[in-house]
Amino acid sequence: VTMAGIADEHIVSITLPKITAKIAKESHGRAANRRAPSYKSVEYGTIKIEIGAAGQKSAEDLAIRILQDGNCEEGEFMDILIDMKDQSLKKVRCTFTLIGCGLKKFDWAPKLEGGKEGLATCTLEFMVEDFRFAVAHK
Repeated sequence: VTMAGIADEHIVSITLPKITAKIAKESHGRAANRRAPSYKSVEYGTIKIEIGAAGQKSAEDLAIRILQDGNCEEGEFMDILIDMKDQSLKKVRCTFTLIGCGLKKFDWAPKLEGGKEGLATCTLEFMVEDFRFAVAHK
């Protein structure tokens, strides 16, 4: 994972955005039912990045810098690159490129309770303007 402000070794998990295509309805004359549907727009959900305890301070600093004034400026949007590698972790099989990601939400570490297992993590949630992927394997 490549993104500004967070080291990739601190990332515990990533949830990729949901992609929803909106279909345009066109009807012109008798052949209206035989036309292929066309896309009106594509909407992207949010990406959630869960960060371990070692990276919580850097995630908190990133959230404070971006969210403190309540206004996301153009310079605060970032690109996030995710490389999916094979079992040997040497060959890149697929690259996800998330363009224009703006921080939407920062969740602190969950409440730790005795007798329950779990990691002390925090979550960054980003809005996504554009989503691209490239498959590298043959």
